[in-house]
Amino acid sequence: MRLQMGAMLILAGALAACSSTKGVFEPRSTPPSPRPVQATGQARASESHYENGLRLYAKDKLRQAAKMFEQSLRHDPSNYRAAYYLAMCHNRRGRYEEARSYFRLALELGPDRTTALEIRTGLGYGYEMQRKFSQATLEYDLALKLDPENEYARKAKGRVRGEGNAKARGKKP
Repeated sequence: MRLQMGAMLILAGALAACSSTKGVFEPRSTPPSPRPVQATGQARASESHYENGLRLYAKDKLRQAAKMFEQSLRHDPSNYRAAYYLAMCHNRRGRYEEARSYFRLALELGPDRTTALEIRTGLGYGYEMQRKFSQATLEYDLALKLDPENEYARKAKGRVRGEGNAKARGKKP
């Protein structure tokens, strides 16, 4: 009887895990704080590096800011905000491939709706700068699904379509 009861509890837990909504985007009214970290000291270190990175980013010291965001991620690998700003540092420095990997990491870590929108437009921008217009259009479309009224994504998508059409015709835009 105990064995059956234990097996039923294990099965119930497995079914609950399978029916999880992880990966499904659910809008939130307020942005969540980063996921908790095992050790409080690690969380404080991560937050400290993140805050220092923001200060450096605001001063346009992108290389130094990137190092701070990397340190923040080392202390808390689930900090999507640090991954997002690390991606922004790389994007602004023209390092689009590196930026893309950190934007994708930030998306995997489950950001709030506003950050997801910013990530999608950041990915679109990186693809656009590399003249990868079909990928840029896809990212801008995903941004517009999050916010159909987003003026930046709408204008960027139009711009990319014009560039892509000119490229297809063999003309300079």
